Amino acid sequence: MALFKSQRTQRTFMDETVYDRLIPRDHLLVKLNQAMDWSFIEEACKPFYQNRGRLGESPVLLFKMLFLAYLYKISERRIEEDCTFNVLFKYFLGLEVDEKAPDHSTLSKFRDRLGKVGFEAIFNRLVELARQQGIVSDELRIVDSTLQIANVDVLRANLKLPRDPDDDDKTALPGSSDPDARFGHKTKEKTFYGYKQHIGVDLDHDFITNVATSPGNISDDDYLMAMATGPPPQALTADKLYDKPHHHDRLKNQGTKSFIIRKRDRRFPAAGSTPGRPSNARELNGFSRLSRIITAGSELATGVWPASVCRTL
Repeated sequence: MALFKSQRTQRTFMDETVYDRLIPRDHLLVKLNQAMDWSFIEEACKPFYQNRGRLGESPVLLFKMLFLAYLYKISERRIEEDCTFNVLFKYFLGLEVDEKAPDHSTLSKFRDRLGKVGFEAIFNRLVELARQQGIVSDELRIVDSTLQIANVDVLRANLKLPRDPDDDDKTALPGSSDPDARFGHKTKEKTFYGYKQHIGVDLDHDFITNVATSPGNISDDDYLMAMATGPPPQALTADKLYDKPHHHDRLKNQGTKSFIIRKRDRRFPAAGSTPGRPSNARELNGFSRLSRIITAGSELATGVWPASVCRTL
């Protein structure tokens, strides 16, 4: 038997009273808890646990924390604090009102335990269930990326093993404790060391349908088509960084309308007047929402956007 705690299914009278008074019943997280059966995660995680040692945290709880981090673009370090103090998050996770969330190190160990294959298997099953419940419509998908800063002291790593000036790979950090991370640019002026999280979001309920992680030196647009899979959306929008002729062609070939913001002109013409532009109010809404989130996020060096910004999408 796998050594981890099972998902809590019942709440105390006090918790029910507090949550009933504070939680909006039409919120996405409430709908997800009501419509989705998350218990499959326990069975899916059993192969990643050993039948000995200390009882671990519930895999459902930990995966939900990772899901929140992706959904609201929150770092793993900050998600610990948010899940302890944000009442809506606590409700979604099944925590008691006065209960602390697992710490970020436990969350990181859980992610490493699953690995890429384990995480994607559970995530894809979750998206499939969301489609069955009508939470994901695949009508319009928003594609973007955020930064994940590596937990590395760059200055100390440079002192430990200085970078070779003759090395062709200027993005690597030889003395790093995280050798897979890379230096990259989110803007021309600002550099970071770590990874990029690429995401595709379904417009209907802001539900994440596609995720991928790359080293920080990889261009965002390299992952556009990976965010347009499974099944392909009817339409897709992204910021002007993704505006490449081959992306428009590939989207067209798979039957997806391209509403990628054009580099030549970021203003919106009259609906339906130009190919590749929003042709109705719904598509224009999604296009405009993407522009607002790009504007709000462009000032943040870390690329980790606050939940208040993400919910204006």
